[in-house]
Amino acid sequence: TCETCNKVFTDVDGNTETTVDDRYLDPLGHDFGEWVVDIAATCVSTGIDKRTCSCGEFETRVSNINSNNHTGNTELRNYKAPTYSETGYSGDIHCSDCGAMLEEGHILPILSDCPHLNTTIQNAVEATCTSEGYTGDTYCFDCTNIVEYGQVTSALGHNFGEWEVVTEATCTTDGQRKHECGRCHVIEYETLTKLGHSMTETEPVDATCTVDGTLGYFTCGTCGKVFTDVDGTTETTVADRVIHAPGHTGGTATCHTLAVCSVCNTAYGTTDPNNHAGGTEVRDAVAATCTTEGYTGDTYCLGCNTIIATGEAIDKLPHAYGEWVVDIAATCASTGIDKRTCSCGAVDTRVSNIDPNNHDGGTEVRDAVAATCTTEGYTGDTYCLGCNTIIATGEAIEKLPHTYGEWVVDIAATCASTGIDKRTCSCGAVDTRVSNIDPNNHDGGTEVRDAVAATCTTVGYTGDTYCLGCGAKLATGEDIAKLDHTYIDHAGKAPTCTEVGWNAYQTCANCDYTTYAELPATGHTYSADYTVDIPATCTTAGSMSRHCTDCDAFTDVTVIPATGHTEGTPATCTTKAICATCGASYGTLKPHSYTYITVVPSTCTQKGYTIRACACGKSVKDTYTNALGHDYGEWTVKTVPTCTSEGVETRKCVRCNKTETRVIAKLEHQFDESGECIVCGYAPNAWRCSYCDTYEKYQRDGNAFIRFLSKIFHLIIHFVESIKFRF
Repeated sequence: TCETCNKVFTDVDGNTETTVDDRYLDPLGHDFGEWVVDIAATCVSTGIDKRTCSCGEFETRVSNINSNNHTGNTELRNYKAPTYSETGYSGDIHCSDCGAMLEEGHILPILSDCPHLNTTIQNAVEATCTSEGYTGDTYCFDCTNIVEYGQVTSALGHNFGEWEVVTEATCTTDGQRKHECGRCHVIEYETLTKLGHSMTETEPVDATCTVDGTLGYFTCGTCGKVFTDVDGTTETTVADRVIHAPGHTGGTATCHTLAVCSVCNTAYGTTDPNNHAGGTEVRDAVAATCTTEGYTGDTYCLGCNTIIATGEAIDKLPHAYGEWVVDIAATCASTGIDKRTCSCGAVDTRVSNIDPNNHDGGTEVRDAVAATCTTEGYTGDTYCLGCNTIIATGEAIEKLPHTYGEWVVDIAATCASTGIDKRTCSCGAVDTRVSNIDPNNHDGGTEVRDAVAATCTTVGYTGDTYCLGCGAKLATGEDIAKLDHTYIDHAGKAPTCTEVGWNAYQTCANCDYTTYAELPATGHTYSADYTVDIPATCTTAGSMSRHCTDCDAFTDVTVIPATGHTEGTPATCTTKAICATCGASYGTLKPHSYTYITVVPSTCTQKGYTIRACACGKSVKDTYTNALGHDYGEWTVKTVPTCTSEGVETRKCVRCNKTETRVIAKLEHQFDESGECIVCGYAPNAWRCSYCDTYEKYQRDGNAFIRFLSKIFHLIIHFVESIKFRF
């Protein structure tokens, strides 16, 4: 190549021009040897083959997967433990990498002599009131055979409770009662026959003046209703059958006798206190004496024994004294006393005059006082003027009688109480007396008694007017004519199966008047066909009955047996069967179906086992294998024993790498001729330094002083070394 013109020539002289491309020679090509395996193919991965040229270069290719080269682990599949009812399978050995079966398993024989330790009860059915039960068959989970058949149990029969009355029977309609089974709750009904009327007759009785009569009627002791006839066709009331008493009439009452009825000749009403009859009599009259006042007596009616007039007091009579007689003779210094005696025994005394014949100076009356109508007087005392003593004592002079004016009314007498009259003396003294009751002076107001309002069935009465003070009747009332009925119209009602009806009727708003007439109940008309009242279900009985065509009543209740469950979803090991009809679960669970999952091999210290699992997730462990125990290798010395210390050796388990260690005993000392161990230098007769743990040899049987110097010298060496270390 010319560096100036950049042309290419075949020669150095530049005679023949060419190009670089024309001067290239084709390569010879590699001379590769045979293909050899570089990376072997396995059952799950391709390999690499290579071949090499003499120049040293090589090329590679991917080799196909080698399905026969299984380099990974293996696993056991399809293992199935034999049971007492089925054979087992030892399992197939598969490559864990590619899954190919390396070794096919074989059938494991059925286990024999099942002990039936894992059992369950199936097909058990509880007895009901109307159907038999079954105790159930005992199945073995392991061998699936029936260990023991169950037994049929009798139907329980209904457990009815007490009768409960639904509708009471009446005299005219049937009743109904029921009782319910405490287990299945079926209800049984029974008709209670109507009672019929139980009549008691009340015979007709005529009314009297005072007692109501009756037209007669019949009373049912059961329903309490009243009828006009014994058959109970026409209902009435006791009030409608009453004949009212008209009351007494005629006759005249006195103060002590009642008026006598001109119809029944019976006394009635009240006495008339103002109509005295039978004469009068003065009672409790007392004659006045000289010691006691008298009384004129009260005037009584002999007919009614009441006071017609009150008597008056009679003043005492004056004493009827005898002649004066000397009781104490008078002297000149003192008066004497004369006395006189009344037939009643009362004594009156007086002072006798001083005997003038026995005294000088005469006499003198002193202290005399004139009597008035309010105070007594005094005659005065007689004194002897000679001796200045009383010769005769004076006498009291009685009060003068009052000089009263005319009697005047102080409190007027009324029809119920006496009055008070008074008269007055000039001295102001007042004298009173009781005035007789004035039957014409009525005081305290009046009231109307025995008034009766008229109704549409009875006559009324305006009532009698009475004085509230004395109770006397002042005016007699009058009869009030009966009122007209106030009619109320009532609609009729047709009778039903169980209830009576009635036609349209009228009543009075003010009394018991009515035109009501009852229509008897029609009774039930039951259908010939049965109607299902409660449908039977899988587990509970139903019922049907004949219904009334006119109302909701029913009869002839009949039990419909329970239908039992209909198989829908079958039972599994975790859920019971589901009824296709009611959707409820029933029956028992199926036994678990275990399949092999994995085998856990034994280790040095733990047992191996097989895990079997059901599709529901429940698993069990069985087919246990004993622990293998450790497989130790040879002992290896870790620490070599010496004559002063023990050694240590170990060995390792080839499976789990557990290491076991044991001690190697110390070696024996190897003493030379001087008694020193040639291995550790121990000399039994040497002194051991507690600092450096070395021995200084000396003979124990040598000189004690030499032994002492040897120890001192050794310690000095230690001391010097410690100083050197510090500095």
